[in-house]
Amino acid sequence: MNILKNITNAFGKVKKIIVYYYLFLKFKIKTLFLHLYNKYIHRYSFAVLSIVYFTLIIIISFYILKLANGSILSEGGIRFFTASGAMFGSALAIVFSLTILLIQNAAQRSSAGFFDLVAKDKFQSAIYWVITFFIFAFFSLAIIFTSSSNIFSKETLNFLAQGSLIVVGLVFWLLYFLFRRIREKIKPNNNLKIIESSSYEYLNKIKKLASEVAVLYSSKPSESGEPIDKSLAEATAYRGFQSYFSDINNRLDYLFDFHDKLYNSQEKKMARNSLTTAYKIILKYFSLRSESSLVVPSADVIWVGVSDSQSFLTPNLENFVSRGEFYINKNDSVGVTHIINILKSLAINAQNIKYVGPRQRSNPIFSQCRGYLDSLLVSAVKNNNMEAMFQGVRAYQEIIPVMIANGCEQDLYSVYNILDKIAFHCISNRLDVVWKEVIKVYDIILQALVLKSITDRRLYLRNYFDHISSITLFVFLNIRTKSIQDIYASVELDSIFYRVSHLANVLYQIAQKEKNDKRDNTQLTFVRLIEEYRRCLREISEKIKTADHALVETFAKTIIDISCLMVNCIKDEKWNKQKEELIRILGWYLHQPSWFTHEVKKIESNLHFDKLVEAVSVIVIISFDVNQDKLAEDAIEILFKLAMDMFEKESDSKYGYTEPRIMERACYIGILALKNKKKDIVENLKVNLKVFQQKFEEYYFSNLPEGVEPTSPKKELVRVEVMQLRDEFYKNRREADILKRAEHWLIERVEITDIDWFTFEMWNMFDASSPISEKIEKKENDKKKKK
Repeated sequence: MNILKNITNAFGKVKKIIVYYYLFLKFKIKTLFLHLYNKYIHRYSFAVLSIVYFTLIIIISFYILKLANGSILSEGGIRFFTASGAMFGSALAIVFSLTILLIQNAAQRSSAGFFDLVAKDKFQSAIYWVITFFIFAFFSLAIIFTSSSNIFSKETLNFLAQGSLIVVGLVFWLLYFLFRRIREKIKPNNNLKIIESSSYEYLNKIKKLASEVAVLYSSKPSESGEPIDKSLAEATAYRGFQSYFSDINNRLDYLFDFHDKLYNSQEKKMARNSLTTAYKIILKYFSLRSESSLVVPSADVIWVGVSDSQSFLTPNLENFVSRGEFYINKNDSVGVTHIINILKSLAINAQNIKYVGPRQRSNPIFSQCRGYLDSLLVSAVKNNNMEAMFQGVRAYQEIIPVMIANGCEQDLYSVYNILDKIAFHCISNRLDVVWKEVIKVYDIILQALVLKSITDRRLYLRNYFDHISSITLFVFLNIRTKSIQDIYASVELDSIFYRVSHLANVLYQIAQKEKNDKRDNTQLTFVRLIEEYRRCLREISEKIKTADHALVETFAKTIIDISCLMVNCIKDEKWNKQKEELIRILGWYLHQPSWFTHEVKKIESNLHFDKLVEAVSVIVIISFDVNQDKLAEDAIEILFKLAMDMFEKESDSKYGYTEPRIMERACYIGILALKNKKKDIVENLKVNLKVFQQKFEEYYFSNLPEGVEPTSPKKELVRVEVMQLRDEFYKNRREADILKRAEHWLIERVEITDIDWFTFEMWNMFDASSPISEKIEKKENDKKKKK
């Protein structure tokens, strides 16, 4: 049984293998045949069949009729030629009727302009006249044979017999060729190829004419004796060919009409192909005018230049936008994406166009193409079409770098308008996918403004941050009205503000490697960036009136990062030209955190607010590296005022820790000031600590019964916090490379004894194990001896 079972299994496996290889070979042969058929047979089938056809006709003519020895024509030539001519005529009438019927049916699906292009065919006319000639020749021979059939020799009759059969075969081949050609031409794809190729030929013809006129014009002697620029001559010539371009516009109109009919018949892909053909024709026009365009005064706006191509481009761009709006209304994401990609590509390709005359800071054709993209996106916002907004914003991610690289940064003003509309709409309607892409665009703009070479950089940076400020305020307004969640939109905004500090660092690194004028320009860009960013923060802080939001922590972190860069620049001799300006800006950054708390009625004591306090103390700690005593004095006053204000402004439950911990950061400054022997700063801090302590005890402990000591908070909490800093000194030093809080910046610059001297100076107390105890005892003994 086992042997039989094994044999059965083996047979089954062999059978499976045989079946597998049979199916595999069958599939490979079929695939190979289809490949060969598509590559060779199908492509050249008409030519092969035509060769076979004519070969058979020749064989029949030279061999079969040879057996007849011309007896056919000698006995019935009149009947043969008359019947053949009539047959040709009737066949010609039938084929022409069929072709006209096909063209008329095709015209119902396309525009009238396409009907003219398809019906207008040189080959069709040639075939008609060739067949007409053969009909006339055959009837003429019939008349000759009517008079006498003996006027031809036997050899001539044989030649006529053979030739007439070849002509019969040729006529039927020509009729088939004509029918086949018309059938191919009325296909939509071939219609598009016809309009594209004919438009290319027509544009090349215009170019050739313009070149000839330009050569003629440039060779004309001028009154000044200077030669006329050939590009200017060619551009002037094109202005005289506006009527020629109107014919191209007509063909483009046919394409847009064709698109509408195809879409209505649900041939959507073919409809998009018609738009692609229109796009290619306009690109050909761009290449035609790439070296010979003119900027002319606008007829509508004073002191504004427009391109001499405006009249040609306007109707076509409007057609693109109207089809895009149609797709938006139909909620056709594929169609509207196709239109946006066309407008994007036109705008990018327009950047290659050069204008004759003085160097232009603008590119009217680019602005026109991009302006129509703006118009389409406005419709997308009105109709709340997320896909159109998404694709439009992504298009700007490609357009903007090209735009700024080619010196068209003035177009940013209108770009901001459409981006702001989309941003506000996305924030209000929670379109987070589009909102993220908008932030990316603003990020790209900032990088281009900072890293590219542009004029009036300060003006453009200011305008950029004005729009960022507006978006930030809109986010806060929606948060306050509970229209959106607190965490939603503000998280995406973080990336823009962090990008500022990142770009500042990039500029600093670049400036360190550059030399001479390049370095001076990079340093100036660095100063402009941080200056305009600080102005933006000032505007935001005055309007949002909050100091405890997550975004405020982002602001504080960027303030710290940029301040560290400024201190590094001030220390470096390479930055001496900008030193005074950097010191002034560093002072602004020191005071910036206080603007977030100014006029704010209630503040929640959280980590976001604490970062503002941190920023003030860190800036001053690192500023000791460049001997900026005024900053230390200002910082102590800022922290003291903030601590005193928090007695009234702190919201929710109060535990008595917020105010002392603010003054603890002021003590960090005092520790460094005492180490650097800045006595005035230390004395000022001592006075402020005394006033604060009185207020602290009055506020938190005035209602306690006499003799009762509070367990939390402690009355001398500031001193306790400073002593705790001493206890964690070595732990903080180990963490200094990882964590960068104020205490870590401080620990890197002081020793543990500096803290002991500070506590002794402020409160006449120090740790019993401190190394300074012997020095203090010695000082006390010296005082006693003197007494």
